[in-house]
Amino acid sequence: KTFQGRTTDSAFKLIKIEKLAFDTQWVFHMANMDGSDSSQFTISKAAFNGKLFAYFDVMNKQVIDREPTAPWDLYFTRYGAFYTQFGQTVFSTNTGALSHPTLLTARVKGTPNDSVKITDAIFNNKITTIGTDWKINPGPGQPNFAIIDSNVYFARLANNEQFRMVFKSFDGSSNGRIRFYVSKEADYVGLFEAKNYQTVAMYPN
Repeated sequence: KTFQGRTTDSAFKLIKIEKLAFDTQWVFHMANMDGSDSSQFTISKAAFNGKLFAYFDVMNKQVIDREPTAPWDLYFTRYGAFYTQFGQTVFSTNTGALSHPTLLTARVKGTPNDSVKITDAIFNNKITTIGTDWKINPGPGQPNFAIIDSNVYFARLANNEQFRMVFKSFDGSSNGRIRFYVSKEADYVGLFEAKNYQTVAMYPN
């Protein structure tokens, strides 16, 4: 198939999750759409102890360990996500930053980054808060992605240290290089979640 000037191969598989055996193994079947080449696979949870995900390469039928072994806060990688480009929203593989759930992150959009304060931030532990949409694909033949310079990201570590992150450039498939600035924030506190109060009353006066 040809998409945006690139040739890609597509393959469809049937996958059936069989069981989680004794809370130690994932067991599943995979086959071609016509039922041929049916095989059972097992992934040991012990091989991924302390990690968020286990990975399986469908085409090569191999278990893959992609996640860093050492403790991590941000993981720059490629993963599947909905992404709007050229006026169309598609699910595709994108380069982005995943956040460990123990790291609280926040995104403030649409404000010049030099005027954003951490008190404007609403923190959460979603793994994709930073994600992929800090950049725009400029189209075929263009050397670099355009950076959305009005997006500012904040991160709060378990020890309550807080940091500001502003992306500067992304070289795309040429070398995959991502440039960003990180600076430590003063000990302000942002909101962990938004509250919507309908009425406020003060007593006695």
